[in-house]
Amino acid sequence: MPPPHRFPSKPAAKAAGGNDEVQLCVMVAPELRDRVRAAAAARGLTLRSLVLKALRDAGVLPGVADADLADRRAVLAAAKATLWREHAATDARGLAAADAPSRKERAREGFE
Repeated sequence: MPPPHRFPSKPAAKAAGGNDEVQLCVMVAPELRDRVRAAAAARGLTLRSLVLKALRDAGVLPGVADADLADRRAVLAAAKATLWREHAATDARGLAAADAPSRKERAREGFE
């Protein structure tokens, strides 16, 4: 029987060193997946970071740099949060200016 055809993996993202990354998939029971997710959440890690650190610590991936294990989403989330804060501050200034009474309105009310 011929071996099954394997399709080449498509790059999903760029690693810290600029190398392409591909998906690594493991089938497990739902209970095991839930326990791994809970362990990652308890440590403040993503599943990716937890699994790669465990593989490195077990000697399966020796020499893997911490930058390769970093949570890419945390960096992206921080950048998005900064943009939203800047956007909100700009909108707040614009809304405050829009809500402020005009010079004519203040004059009519005797404030000027």
